[in-house]
Amino acid sequence: MARVLENDDSCVPALNGFNTVVSTSSVPAANIRYLPFINASPSDLSTVFTALPRLVKIAQELGQPHVLVSADLAIYTKAQQIL
Repeated sequence: MARVLENDDSCVPALNGFNTVVSTSSVPAANIRYLPFINASPSDLSTVFTALPRLVKIAQELGQPHVLVSADLAIYTKAQQIL
């Protein structure tokens, strides 16, 4: 409500800033990196077959027990065929 009031003296931050100010828990910093580019058709079976082992290798190098992949139906279907 303090942000709705058009008071120039208000120092209430947006939601993310507010949560940062009032939170007592510490969240570790995260690094976001892009995966290598594969110059091929994304729905081709060999492309998906190339990408899946790369994802597993990267996850193992980072010590991650699981790999989360977001894909459309065409790519998901190919991945299911491989699995």
